Amino acid sequence: NLAVASRRIAWGKTLNCGQTCIAPDYLLVERAVAEDLLARLAEDLRTFFGEDASKSKDYGKIVDAASVARLRAMVHEDPHGGKILCGGACDEAARFVAPTIVLGPSAESRLMREEIFGPVLPVVVVDSVDEALNMVVQASAAEEPLSVYLFSESRSVRQRAAASVRCGSLVVNETLLHFANPYLPFGGIGASGYGSYHGVASYRCFTHERSTLLRTTNPLLEVERVLRYAPYRGFHVAGLRFLLLRVPSMPSTHNVKKVLGALLVAVLVYWHATSGPRADLDK
Repeated sequence: NLAVASRRIAWGKTLNCGQTCIAPDYLLVERAVAEDLLARLAEDLRTFFGEDASKSKDYGKIVDAASVARLRAMVHEDPHGGKILCGGACDEAARFVAPTIVLGPSAESRLMREEIFGPVLPVVVVDSVDEALNMVVQASAAEEPLSVYLFSESRSVRQRAAASVRCGSLVVNETLLHFANPYLPFGGIGASGYGSYHGVASYRCFTHERSTLLRTTNPLLEVERVLRYAPYRGFHVAGLRFLLLRVPSMPSTHNVKKVLGALLVAVLVYWHATSGPRADLDK
């Protein structure tokens, strides 16, 4: 549904004036629906913030004048070759950048290469879902994004995206809300970070899972000593190979392996105790 998709994209891009690490950086849209979606996006931005967003009480400020200057340079000074469909106004003194849509910037432009961190949405029109997925796959192979947003009701498209796109989070038919869900681990991968938090994932991320092994020094319980210590002979190798042999994890087979292994160790212990050199206990 384009109307729902448009509202969610516009909201995700303009929340806190786009100053969130998971705001959509650019939009890939199929040519068949591009004109309709772009018109809806512009209309949704007007509905949210009025004709002049600088007068809206619901629209925020850019963090500082330097960030406004950086966004101005990306939109107006960098030769991106795109067309400004709406917005574009920048005011360093007021720390204001209007919600802006730029259609068709070049792949080498700053708008497409850098994190925007502001209310500017570059839009690239593609001919098919395959082309869009290939672009995202290539981009994620070079630098993994923190989040990827996919709008599609097609199960096959969703499965292909999940299988091929490397990213911190894959969000289908929504923007940003995965961060608000305490049951979903949130974090990046590769260039976008390591580890995740939220709920039990926070506990696992910020604690160390320590292993502790406890044994007794009672020599009567060290039944593996006939196989463990040098010098090694042929039966040592054969016994170790048997004990380390990987078998299918069927319960009955696993039990047989344990029983046979225990019997083998018992036989070797008995052999070692009766055939090796012994001290004269009568002296």
